[in-house]
Amino acid sequence: MHEEIRLQSNPDTQHIRYRRDIDGLRALAVSAVILFHVDERLLPGGFAGVDIFFVISGFLITGNLVEVHEASRLSLAEFYRRRMKRILPALAVVVLATLAAGVLILLPEDLVALAHSALASMTFVANVFFDQTLDTSYFAAASNQVPLLHIWSLGVEEQFYMVWPLALAMSLSVLPGWRQRLALILLVTCASFVFAEVMLGSDASYAYYRMPPRVGELLLGAAAFLACRPGGDFLTSPALRNAVGLMALLVIIASLILVSGDYGFPGLSAIPATLATAVLIWAGARGQPWTSSLLSLRPVVWIGLASYSLYLWHWPILAYVRYVFGEVTPASALLSVGATGLLAALTLRYVEQPARAVSWRLGKIAVAYLAAPLVAVALAVLWIGATDGAGTLDHADLMAIRRLERQTANTSDFKYVCSAWRTEAASLEDRKCVLGGKSKDQIEPRILLFGDSNAAHYVGIIGEIAKRSDVAFRNVTTHACPPLLELPNGYGFPGHEDDCRRSLEVIADSLTPYELIILSGQWDIYARRPDFFGHLQQTVETLRRQGHRVVLLGQVPRMPDFDRLCSAKSVKLGFLDCRARERYQLALPLPFNEELRKLAANTPGVFYLDVTPDVCPDGMCSGYLGKQPIYYNGGHLSMKGSWAVGRRLVDRVGIPAFFRTGYLEDQSPG
Repeated sequence: MHEEIRLQSNPDTQHIRYRRDIDGLRALAVSAVILFHVDERLLPGGFAGVDIFFVISGFLITGNLVEVHEASRLSLAEFYRRRMKRILPALAVVVLATLAAGVLILLPEDLVALAHSALASMTFVANVFFDQTLDTSYFAAASNQVPLLHIWSLGVEEQFYMVWPLALAMSLSVLPGWRQRLALILLVTCASFVFAEVMLGSDASYAYYRMPPRVGELLLGAAAFLACRPGGDFLTSPALRNAVGLMALLVIIASLILVSGDYGFPGLSAIPATLATAVLIWAGARGQPWTSSLLSLRPVVWIGLASYSLYLWHWPILAYVRYVFGEVTPASALLSVGATGLLAALTLRYVEQPARAVSWRLGKIAVAYLAAPLVAVALAVLWIGATDGAGTLDHADLMAIRRLERQTANTSDFKYVCSAWRTEAASLEDRKCVLGGKSKDQIEPRILLFGDSNAAHYVGIIGEIAKRSDVAFRNVTTHACPPLLELPNGYGFPGHEDDCRRSLEVIADSLTPYELIILSGQWDIYARRPDFFGHLQQTVETLRRQGHRVVLLGQVPRMPDFDRLCSAKSVKLGFLDCRARERYQLALPLPFNEELRKLAANTPGVFYLDVTPDVCPDGMCSGYLGKQPIYYNGGHLSMKGSWAVGRRLVDRVGIPAFFRTGYLEDQSPG
C-alpha cells in the first residue's frame, strides 16, 4: 500500500528516479476507495482501488529489489527495516487512535473484537484474522462497522514481501535474461488469477482476503517493471505512447464505474483494472505521455503522497459514523472526508516523514522508535482484554448494556425456536418445539408453523395467539428455505440447496397430523424468483387437497439501517435518540403482501394474517414499541419483539378467526 516512489528505469542506465505520475495514480486509487466506502453508489467499482495499489506496490518494490541486487548489496534485513519504518509508525498512530475512540464508543463485545483486530493489524495478519473471524453468516452484522477491517490489504502486501525478495533473487540468479524472468512472472500471474476465480466458487472470503489469490495483482506490477527494462520498450512513437496511456487510463476509470461486487472479486473481474494499471505505468516509463502529465498535477500528486495516511484514516472514521448514527448522510460524509484529509495531512507531516528520516545508524534509538508503537498497542489491547471490554464503564452502566442487549436477542437464542439449515424428522417430534396455552404439554399440536427465518421470528406472535386460545402449535423452520412443498431449481440459498430440498421433503412427509398449516417467508426475496407466486399457489392447493387449512403470514416491513443495539449504545452515547431515529415512512401496503392477500381471498380455506398495522400505525413504521426495540435486524423481529407484537395484535383485533373455528374447541384435555 505504501512504498517510496523512486522508480523509473533510465533507458541508458538502471538509475532509478522519482515518478510523479505514480503518485497521481495512487491519488486515483485512494480517491476511488474513499468514494466507494462513503457510498458504493457513488463509484460501484471503487473497491478496485485497492487492487490498483497492489499493482503499484509490486512495481515499486520490485524496482527497489532489482536495484540493490544489481548493486550487489541485497540485504533482506535492510529491506525489511526500511519497509517497517515506512509502515509501522503511521499504522500504530491510527490503530491507537481507533482503540481510544473504541473505548468511548463501542459496546464491550465490540471493543474486545476491535482489540483482537488491532493486534492482528500490527502483526500484519489482519487479512487472515478477518477471513477466519469475520461473521458472514445469514444474520451477520454489517462489516462496514468494523473499524480496522481495511487493514487486511496491508496484511496481503506484507505477506507477499516475506516471499517475494527471495523468489525474485532466485529468478535473477537462475534465469539469464529479463524476458525469461518476465515470462515466468506472467505465468505465475495467470495462475494466481485463475486460482482466485476458482476460490470464488468455493470460498469467496479466502479469495478476497488471503494473499495467494492476490499475488497476480502484485506480480503484474513486477512484470511492468521488468517490461520497462532496456529492450522492453517498443512504444517508440510518442503518439502511440499517448494512445496506449489514454486507453489504459480509460479502462481503469471504466472498471471503477462499471465493475461491482456482483461480478465476483478478485478473480478474472480484477484483470481489466490491474492490467490497465500495469500498462499505464509501463507507458509512462519513458518520455511523458499526456496521461502522465495529467497524473503529475500538483494537487493530484499531494493526494498520492498522502494516500497511505488517507487510506488508514478514512475507514475507521466512516465505520464509527455508521456504528453511532446507522448511516452516512451527505453532511456526515463531507465531515468524514474533511476529517480524513486533515488527519492524513498531520500524519504525513508529523509521523510519516519524520519516521522515514530516522537513520538506522542511530541503532537502538531507531529500534526503539519502531518498538514503542508496538508496545503501546500491546498494552492497550491487554487493558481492554483485562476489563473484558468494559473499559471505563461503571458496573451500573455495564449491567444496563447487558439488559438492553438481551432485549434484541436473535430467535436462535431461544430453545423453543426450532430453526436450522437442515430440518430433520426428529424436529417434528421434539416437544420443545411446541408452544401454546397451559395444555400444550398434554396434547399433540394440530397446528404447524413452517418456513424460513421469517417463520422463526413469528414464533412469538403465533405463540401469543396460541397461549390466549389455549391451543398448541409446533414450529419448524429452515434458514433461507421458502415455504414450498418442493424446491424449484435456483430457489435455494447458495451452498444450502440440498439442505433446503431435504428439509422440505421431511416436512412434506410429516403433515398428516396437522389441520392448520401456517406459512411464512421472506416474500420480497422470493418474489424476485421466476413465477414464485405460481409455485406458492401450487403448494397451497396441494395442502388444501390434503385437507389442511392454510394461513399465509404477511412479511413485516424491512427497517432500513435498523440498529438493534442502538438502545445499548445510548448508555455510552447519551445523545442517541433511538426511537426517533428508527422511524420510517414506507410505501404501504407492501406489494408482495398484497399478492398473499389476493391468494387467500380467492382460495377457500386459506387465510391471511398481516401485523404491518401493529408495526406501522398510521403508516409510520418503527423498530420500537414504546421504549422496547422489536427488531433483531432490518428484516427480522427479535423474539421479545415478536411476543410484544403478538400482544398488540390480539389486543387490537382479538383472536384471529382461523384460531377460533372448528376443531380448536375440541383440543382442550377432557
